[in-house]
Amino acid sequence: MQITKKTNVCLRFFSSLFFFVLLSVFSTISAADLRKGETVDMDETIKEDLYAGGGEVNLKGSVAGDANVIGGKGTVSLKVDRDLNIAGGDFRLDSRVGDDLHVFAGEVEINGVIGGDVFIVGGDVTIGKEAKIAGDVFVLAGYLKVYGAINGSLNVLGGNVIANGIIGKDFKLRASESSIGGVVGGNASLSAKTLVIGDKARFEKSVEYGSGNEVDFKNSVVNGKAVINPELIQDEKPYWILLPFFGIILLAWVLLVMFLLNRYLGQFLKESSQYLQKNFITGFGTGVLYFIGLPVLMIVLTALLFTIPFAVVLCCLYTISIIFARPATAVILSYLIQERTGKTWNFARQYLVSLGLYVLLFITGHIPFIGWAITALAVGASFGSALQTAWAKRQTA
Repeated sequence: MQITKKTNVCLRFFSSLFFFVLLSVFSTISAADLRKGETVDMDETIKEDLYAGGGEVNLKGSVAGDANVIGGKGTVSLKVDRDLNIAGGDFRLDSRVGDDLHVFAGEVEINGVIGGDVFIVGGDVTIGKEAKIAGDVFVLAGYLKVYGAINGSLNVLGGNVIANGIIGKDFKLRASESSIGGVVGGNASLSAKTLVIGDKARFEKSVEYGSGNEVDFKNSVVNGKAVINPELIQDEKPYWILLPFFGIILLAWVLLVMFLLNRYLGQFLKESSQYLQKNFITGFGTGVLYFIGLPVLMIVLTALLFTIPFAVVLCCLYTISIIFARPATAVILSYLIQERTGKTWNFARQYLVSLGLYVLLFITGHIPFIGWAITALAVGASFGSALQTAWAKRQTA
């Protein structure tokens, strides 16, 4: 169960980012509430999913679906019926979230009530004294500080941890540096290069640990005892064992993204492939202008102090578009092949062909010179055609 949820953090969070970018560029083809700009202030009821991004973001009110926030800084004090997703930026969360919270990078302080689980990838996250988390907390790298209450378990892989709050169930730690001064209601399995047990620490059940320093548990272990487990003592090369885990995440992510592209944007990408057939040079030129020109624009905006927040948002969107350019290219090329052969494929075949093309693009992209050139040509022309198609839709909307 834990492995499933740890994999889920990347799958669900990246899919949220994926939809944010698509809505930013293709907002005419999807029904959702999109708020963006240098300043985003909201205090109202949203009856669908919310996507918000900008320099300064302050959100109040309620959201009936998911809420997705990217970049910038501000305060999020929403009542969210489903999931809340935060990417980058500096945010204080006073929200009441009905389901899960996903945090990717950035600096986030959680002071609200989370009805489900919390997934954290990177960044600097503080679970404040007022925070109440009903489910489990999963952390992949980053810096975590816990002062509030976690009713479920806490699972940490990588990074640094300060745990001075309440952990209702088990505590599984695989980190670099850790300081524990709170209450752990379940069993604890602690592995850290540096492990410090505070005077107010309390372990309700047994503890197994391994550390690079001597650890004094004092009288903190109430029911059970603290036992050294040699397998938990970290050596200097512990992270290679994570490669299969990240490989599984990458594979699952690719399968999910290709499914979402085919399922929800199939018609749009089919139109993009038709544009590519008729206007290859224009599409390629647009793609080159986007991938080369936008970084130049971000540098210029960064040089102008008053536009830094906007440049940060552009940087986030540009990075995510780079990530999703190859999958989108694979789907567009699959429709191009289907058009050229004059055949009609069902969804399953369309999905498998686009997935195969993605693998082919991935392999080709690792071939020096010729492979790089072919990949750049395919991605540039396909992505540029998608931008041109999106622009045409906005003009006629």
